[in-house]
Amino acid sequence: MNGDQIRILFSNLHGKEPIHFERVNISKSRNASNSVSYSFVPVFFNNKQDLILNPQESIYSDVVEFKVNEGEFIIVEISSSNLPSTLSGTFFFKDQPITSIFELSESTQNQFKTQLLSDLESVYLYGIFQIEVNTKEDVKTIVTFGDSITHDSKWAAPLAQNLYSKYPAKVSLINYGISGNRLLFDSEPNYFFGDAGIKRFEKDVFENNNKVDLVIVLEGTNDIVHPLTGTAPLSEKISSQDIIDGLKVLIEQAHNHSTKIILGTITPFYNYQSCWTKTEEKKRNTINEWIRNSSEPDGYIDFDKILRDPKDPKRLYYEYDKGDNLHLSKKGGQKLSDSVDLEWLLGLCN
Repeated sequence: MNGDQIRILFSNLHGKEPIHFERVNISKSRNASNSVSYSFVPVFFNNKQDLILNPQESIYSDVVEFKVNEGEFIIVEISSSNLPSTLSGTFFFKDQPITSIFELSESTQNQFKTQLLSDLESVYLYGIFQIEVNTKEDVKTIVTFGDSITHDSKWAAPLAQNLYSKYPAKVSLINYGISGNRLLFDSEPNYFFGDAGIKRFEKDVFENNNKVDLVIVLEGTNDIVHPLTGTAPLSEKISSQDIIDGLKVLIEQAHNHSTKIILGTITPFYNYQSCWTKTEEKKRNTINEWIRNSSEPDGYIDFDKILRDPKDPKRLYYEYDKGDNLHLSKKGGQKLSDSVDLEWLLGLCN
């Protein structure tokens, strides 16, 4: 975006321990590697640079006079005396950052992996929730909402980049996916899957943003598979109609805010943790047929048709499979994002 002021929202909403930020500074860079930066500017909180962010608390920084031009990168430098053991933050897969407009260097990734998650392929940024730019231009806001297939940004990041390239400084894409999230049920204890989609939709999408023009929803997979993987009790098994009814709740909430909403068809999960059955596949197909034929949403993206194996539709096409029969590879995410008609998408925002 182009703007002359920014503010940063820090959140410890789901944390169980305070986070102490000794100082926060921001700068700009002309490239993603952060190798060419401007001088850093301090960020204050009620005129103080020191911040203790308590559990279940979210705090905006003071507004910073900070000119931003489209195409520049914002660098946030944080000094913290403690990192929480309970996750509250944004995560990156090593082979695909959460947004394609920011990349951690290999050395930084290795440092985070060593310090925080030495045995995983993920690194975490703690406390930062969002950066807001005050702009005088008519910028359209698109939100992606869903589970890990959205959260890991394999399709959302290249879609954002496609939009930014075609419509520079005219559109912003915000990712509200949560790994493991379900549409109808809250996370089970000891997991970090968030509140049920129908519960968090209003709060995450609309309370955190002044204006949302379009929401893209891809959710329902975990409602089907979690009770079969042991991640949720069998008593929480759902029917296809349960998911359809839940999606109708999101449609109504979006329309109450005069926001357009499009749905994504549920992608194949054959052989994912051995939880696939003909019954669950029938549920998926029933939900997808409703999405394709319903007039209630403002449109749909056929994730299923784009990503499935044309010779065996119950499977992901092998090149689009990250390797676990459920999540997308970078190639799969790029294929999906390149299949979306950008003019149609932005037209819905009008």
